[in-house]
Amino acid sequence: MKKNYTVIPAFLFLIIAFTACKKTNPGPTGGNTNNYGDPLIAESSGWKRVGSVANSNKYTDQLAVNQMTGYDLTVTGSKIQVLYSEDKFEGGDKFSFYHKASLIEGSSTSPVVAEIVNFPAFNIKPTLFSYRPVFRPGTFNMETMRFSHNAIDPFNKIELLDEATNSITNQHPFFDASLSAKMLPNGDILAGDINYNALCELDYYNRATNTWKYINQSAGDSQWHIAYTPFLLDDGQLLAFRLYSKTGKAFLSVADFVYTAAFPAAPYADRFDEEHPEYAPTGYDGVKPQYAGSTIVAGYITAGNSVTVVLRYQDNVNKAYSISAYKWTEGATSLQKLYSAVPISTGLGDMLTKRDQTGCNADGSIYALLNVNQTYQLTIAGAGGEKSYGAFSTNTPNQRYAVTLNCLRNINGVYYAVATPTYGGNDYLGQHLDVVKLVL
Repeated sequence: MKKNYTVIPAFLFLIIAFTACKKTNPGPTGGNTNNYGDPLIAESSGWKRVGSVANSNKYTDQLAVNQMTGYDLTVTGSKIQVLYSEDKFEGGDKFSFYHKASLIEGSSTSPVVAEIVNFPAFNIKPTLFSYRPVFRPGTFNMETMRFSHNAIDPFNKIELLDEATNSITNQHPFFDASLSAKMLPNGDILAGDINYNALCELDYYNRATNTWKYINQSAGDSQWHIAYTPFLLDDGQLLAFRLYSKTGKAFLSVADFVYTAAFPAAPYADRFDEEHPEYAPTGYDGVKPQYAGSTIVAGYITAGNSVTVVLRYQDNVNKAYSISAYKWTEGATSLQKLYSAVPISTGLGDMLTKRDQTGCNADGSIYALLNVNQTYQLTIAGAGGEKSYGAFSTNTPNQRYAVTLNCLRNINGVYYAVATPTYGGNDYLGQHLDVVKLVL
């Protein structure tokens, strides 16, 4: 970059030198310390540092805003892997340099760090609206789900890239799959959502066969979809969880996909229908149902031959949020209600639209990291209501950088996350990220 040099009078050098010797930089918890290796989050908050990765300082610049960004975190026993970038903002653009690190929880041994040199550093493109680097499950290899939008049909695209940006596979979904798409534990990709309340889409990539299954078709029986998600059981069964209304009533169901169906036949074969009046329409505007509230799938989790789904409901009048959870096990002809209509905060309710940033437990509880008024906290909601843990402020007076907390993972009741800093100017010195955990 171009640098401007200014001639400084000689007597000012003495003042500057004296000031530099006296200066102390606020530490990560707001105190005066030059120990830049301190935890980014005060451990009194409950978040305990279990590993740290230093910035290489190859790309930091004292004349630019520098930061680190966490993308993925895996924890297996005491082995931790973290995927991240070292970032620099310059000329209005963000440059990201990707790295991966392997470390042992609580060990004083330096992490094994590898830069992903073939991945482009400059990642902002006009058609790009979401970019998600992840570890391919069970490996130390980065893969990236890239979601983009085109000006002409087909409008949307999912692409899976390897570390050298070679395309592994791609698909053109009808909708924006960036929030519902997930990489499954076997490396497959599963996405699905509702389009115009008539079409329930499935996009499923089977890595073993390198093929996609795609459905985007309505049924000719006037059903109106409210909430929906596809899921894959451990035995390979690909099914759908559906909440829909028909003839003034609302139903929950679990259905098989019918890949050969053609309109007006439905692309689903319901294993059962269970009426739920709490979601039924309250009126009609022409042929469009009217509801007292809106309902979405906030999260789901599979285990063996069971699936647990959490629905988020928002009242259309007072905008209040609540959640309900249901569990279904292979062979059952009804759903097990885990809890119903539990009130939650506005912050959590808003966050639950971001399904790629929240998690669901087998008991139907759902969890997320909230940042409310520059205070981070882990929030968990379920049958027992909503509770928050590990709150800390990112607006501490004299703090020399702000901390971002993401990559939340629940490993057997222990919540892990990645804490990363944002620096400005010459405060990039000593930059590092921390892997932290909160034991409930």
